[in-house]
Amino acid sequence: MLRSRRATIQPVLLKTSLSIAALAVLVGGCAGAPEQDKKDVDAGGHYPASVTSCEFTTTVDAAPEHAVSMGQGATEVMLALGLEDRMLGTYGLDDAVAPQYQKAYDSIPVIEGDNAPSREYLLGKKVDFVYGAYISYFDEKAAGPRDELKTFGIDAYVSPFSCGTPEKSKRASFENVWAEVEDIATIFDVEDRAKQVVADQKKQLATIQEAKAGDGLVVFWYDSGDKTPYVGVGTGAPQVIIDTVGATNAFADVKGNWSDISWEKVIKADPDVIVFADADWSTAEEKIKYLENDPALSKLRAVKAKRYVTIPFSETTPGVRVLDGAQHVSDQLRKLEQAG
Repeated sequence: MLRSRRATIQPVLLKTSLSIAALAVLVGGCAGAPEQDKKDVDAGGHYPASVTSCEFTTTVDAAPEHAVSMGQGATEVMLALGLEDRMLGTYGLDDAVAPQYQKAYDSIPVIEGDNAPSREYLLGKKVDFVYGAYISYFDEKAAGPRDELKTFGIDAYVSPFSCGTPEKSKRASFENVWAEVEDIATIFDVEDRAKQVVADQKKQLATIQEAKAGDGLVVFWYDSGDKTPYVGVGTGAPQVIIDTVGATNAFADVKGNWSDISWEKVIKADPDVIVFADADWSTAEEKIKYLENDPALSKLRAVKAKRYVTIPFSETTPGVRVLDGAQHVSDQLRKLEQAG
C-alpha cells in the first residue's frame, strides 16, 4: 500500500524533560502576537527589526550568528540568501538538496536523528535563531513554543505556509514565497540578496509562463495514497505550478491545498497528463505501478499513453523550490509534446 504523505511529512517530535513548572521559573515574559503580518525597522538603523508570521512577531536586535534551520524548505531559503555562514546546523530533508545549494549545504553541520532538535539541544548549543518549515517543530515536545524560546534568548520564525490550520496559513503563491524570503532577509539584514533572489525568480517565471507548455492540458496531480489518492487541489503549490505552465488542474475547484479524491472522480476527469510527486514514502515508481496494474485506472488516457511528469516532493511545497518545480513540469510537458 502506498503511504500517505500526511502520516510522514510532519517530523517525529522528541519529548523534552523540562517541566512546565521549571519553565515557569525560567520564563520571564512572552512575545506578542499581532494578527496581521508586518515589518518594522527602527528609523535610526536596521535593528531592532521585526517580522510577523503565523500570528507571532519576531523581533531581533542584531543579525543571528548561530541559526538552526528545521525542514528543507527553511534550509533552502537560508541557502538562497547565502546565509550558510550564519548556520550552526540544519535538520530534516524531504529529498535531495537542489544542486544550486548543494555546496553551501555541505558546509553546514547536519543534526542527525529521527527526532526534531529539542529545546535542550538548542540551549546546549547556544542557538540564537530557529527557522522552521512546519509549525509542528515548535510543539511543546520539540523545540518548544516560540514565545518560550524567546525567554531563553532564542528567536524563532515559522514558514507562513504552515501555521497549523488553513485559515491561519498563507495561500501558496510566488508573491507569498518571496515575502517569506524577504522576512528572513530582514532578520539577517541582507535585503539586497533577497531583491536579487526575487528578481532572478521573476525573470525565470516569466520565461516559463511565456512557454505555455501546458496549454490545453488537463492535469491530475498525484501525491500519495492508493485506495484513495491524495491530490493537489485548488490553492496549494501544485495549483501554482499548474497555473504557471498554463494547464488546467482537474480538481482546481476543490478547496484547500491537498485533498482526498475518489478514483471514480479521477476516472471521470480522464486527465491528459499525470504529475507524480516523488518521495521516499510514496515514490513515483510505486504510483505508476499501481495505476498500470489496476484494471480501471490502467484505462485512463494518460496511463495508456504514459504521459507522466515526475518532480521531487521538495518542489511541491511552498518555498524557493516551487519555481524549480514549475520549470521541471514545463520542460517535461514540452518533451511529451515533442514525442507526440
